[in-house]
Amino acid sequence: MRFLGMAAACWLVATAATGAHAQEVGSGELWIDQSVMTFYEKFQREVGGSYFAVSTNGHSAGYSYCKAFHCDQKSNKRIAVKACVDAGGNQGGLCYIFGNTSRVLWQGTVHVVTQ
Repeated sequence: MRFLGMAAACWLVATAATGAHAQEVGSGELWIDQSVMTFYEKFQREVGGSYFAVSTNGHSAGYSYCKAFHCDQKSNKRIAVKACVDAGGNQGGLCYIFGNTSRVLWQGTVHVVTQ
């Protein structure tokens, strides 16, 4: 019984740790810069585009693509989020999945800020 408790505790810790890094689709109200939306529109026209991620501060973005017929979707989501984080430098904001080549997946109102 004690072993099961330890196994369950380890599973919860592992799940929590990977969940933070493997964040899925973003939600809530989002304000993004026009340049980020233009980048997303360009991404939608790319052959093999997989997922597009944006930062919650609306200033950085990144994407993943799949050259093969079938790719690991979770891995592609992580790659897009990491590309967004890397692009953001020290600007702040967390990165979440914004969309794919078909549509915006963000769950909430998206505002585009024009300069």
